[in-house]
Amino acid sequence: MDRLSFTLSLYAIVSRECASKYITRALESFNALKPDEIVLCSAMGKHTDEGLPILEEVAKKFGAKVVVYKNKDEASHWEHLDHFADARNKSLDACTKDFCMWFDADDVLVEGAEKALFAISEKVTDHDCIFAGYSVPLAGLCPVRERITRNKKFRWKYPVHEQLKPISGLGAKAIGTHAGLILHAPLEHKGGSVSRNHRILDETIRESYLFRFYKAEEYFLSGKYEDAIKHAKTALADETLDPILRVQCHTIVGRSLADPVAKREELFRAYAFMPHRIEALFYIAEDYYSRRHYTEALALARSACSIPMPTLSYWTTKEGVYNWEAPDLYQRCARALGNQDLVKLLQEDKVKNFGEADITLCHATARPAGFQGARWAWLSMAKHPNKIQHILGVDEDAPEYGGNEKIITPNGKCVGAWNACAIQAKGKYIVQMSDDFIPPLGWDEEIRKRLPDATKPAVLAVSDGHRADGLLTCAICTKPTLEYLGGNLFAPEYAECSGIFSDNEFTARTKDIQVNGTDLVFRHNNPFFTNAPQDEVFQKHNHKTNYEIGKRIFDERNK
Repeated sequence: MDRLSFTLSLYAIVSRECASKYITRALESFNALKPDEIVLCSAMGKHTDEGLPILEEVAKKFGAKVVVYKNKDEASHWEHLDHFADARNKSLDACTKDFCMWFDADDVLVEGAEKALFAISEKVTDHDCIFAGYSVPLAGLCPVRERITRNKKFRWKYPVHEQLKPISGLGAKAIGTHAGLILHAPLEHKGGSVSRNHRILDETIRESYLFRFYKAEEYFLSGKYEDAIKHAKTALADETLDPILRVQCHTIVGRSLADPVAKREELFRAYAFMPHRIEALFYIAEDYYSRRHYTEALALARSACSIPMPTLSYWTTKEGVYNWEAPDLYQRCARALGNQDLVKLLQEDKVKNFGEADITLCHATARPAGFQGARWAWLSMAKHPNKIQHILGVDEDAPEYGGNEKIITPNGKCVGAWNACAIQAKGKYIVQMSDDFIPPLGWDEEIRKRLPDATKPAVLAVSDGHRADGLLTCAICTKPTLEYLGGNLFAPEYAECSGIFSDNEFTARTKDIQVNGTDLVFRHNNPFFTNAPQDEVFQKHNHKTNYEIGKRIFDERNK
């Protein structure tokens, strides 16, 4: 069957940002379902007059109907909508077909998902709901959501963290799959979502455990740990608190506490409540590892790896913890303890399950206390993190690097580090990695797709989100490119100036083998662009003298 067995209305709410950046991509993706009707609801707060014409222009191309949600008078000045459920219901009410399917403007269908939904639709009889997994990689989650519902049978509830509920209140007969068929795929982190959610919560939700839980979660995500603890503990005092949320609240409290003993006690409470889940156990192991108690961390990480992902789907299940984070921590613990036999065994098991690593991240850093966030961001944003090798390149060792695969290049500076990592890389693709770059979602798959022949020299020319001069500040290439460049990723001479102008030479000398990928944004969070405080490492790297020396080296080498 090449279409659904019933008529379908697709519907979504669209912000001003999504109207210009995402909705076209989403509609192109969801058109694979061959919908009979598309309804788009403008939900733009005070920016409706500015964003609505953009949305209407896009709607014309897809034959979509546009409706408008307006904030209540007291929130008419808000930058964003004031009630997610009301806006979604506005679009749902405009649907006229037998079944209605919601999506977010920054969602896409997973490849082949339409075939799975076509097959499920054939089995629909008196069902009122089709459910499916909703993959949210940035949060490490894949909750199962009510995705397609019979018209006039469901309504949205709650102004934020909204939920789709049967109107009857008696439940609904459902059919579907736990597989993640829909992917939440924003191009980058939306920094304003936390403050927006706080504002809606404070203005519209009554005091309840649900309110307290969401407040705790938003505070935790924004790093306000004292507030997160306060609200999570208030929610835990409510005897009617949902069991899943109870585990989540204990986890929030545990992860927010600074005292290691209190932290572990709280996380063990979460683990004891649902011992068939490993998230809390993993966070305890991670805490031991961060404090360099590697023996305890190894034992806990090994225990976590022995527990499979629950067959029963919980919306709070962190799939990434099961799929790569816990095994990765286990291997780092083994390496930190010098247990090379175990490291070899774990690597062999990884290759057996996922294949050889084909991309190597060459991570030059001089920040022992700050590199881990970048490492996690790159691996968590990858489609296949288990096929990626990450190597640290450092001038000198430090305890904080403990357990990570690393190469020490005394006095090599960042250029020496990048070169050493690239030369010893297992992957057939080389990626220059720095602490202040954040890749797009699925970056690894994009590299494989856009540089399909890894046996030849080739460079993927991506954007850093700021520059318009074509300078490649993030080198991405096939491994044979090293030979094309004379054996190194960057000329060793640039070590004298901390790598300044090495990217100019890389850009100039690879011009003939560059593949245009400027639609991919590997965002450079450089303080020059973000106005963030400049730490000592940054100031030393960007010293005026380095630019003078770098320019001289570049001119001499590229006459």
